[in-house]
Amino acid sequence: MTAPRDIAIWLHDLQDATQEALHFIQGVPLESYLGDRMRCLAVERLLMLIGDVGIRLEREDPADATALRDLPKIVALRNRIANGYWLTDHHLVHGLGEEVLPRLLQDLERLVAEADRRRQEDHGGMDWDQE
Repeated sequence: MTAPRDIAIWLHDLQDATQEALHFIQGVPLESYLGDRMRCLAVERLLMLIGDVGIRLEREDPADATALRDLPKIVALRNRIANGYWLTDHHLVHGLGEEVLPRLLQDLERLVAEADRRRQEDHGGMDWDQE
C-alpha cells in the first residue's frame, strides 16, 4: 500500500489537473474548442493525467477513488485516448466541462481538505509542505 503522503499528493495532482482542464473548456464554445488544436491537445493530456492518477488511486486507495463519482468515466476516456486516439470524441471531451469535471472537482475539494487535515494531524500540526 502507498504511504498516505502519496495519496495526498495524488489528490492534489488530480485537483490541479481538473481545474486546468475546466479552465480550457468552460466558457469556450464548442466550435472555438474544436478549432483550437492546441487547446484540444492540452485537455486530452490533462484527461490522460487525471486517468493515470485515477488508476493508481483505484488500486491504492479504493475508498477515495469510490468517493470520486465520475472518476471511472475519466479513466475509461483516458484508456480510449491512450489506446484509440483516433476514436477520441472531441464533442464528448468538451461536454465534460458541463457536469463531469465540475462534479469531480467538487469531490476532490472535499477529499483534498480531508487529506490535508489528516496529514497535519499525523505531523503534529506541521505544514506538510515544509518537511
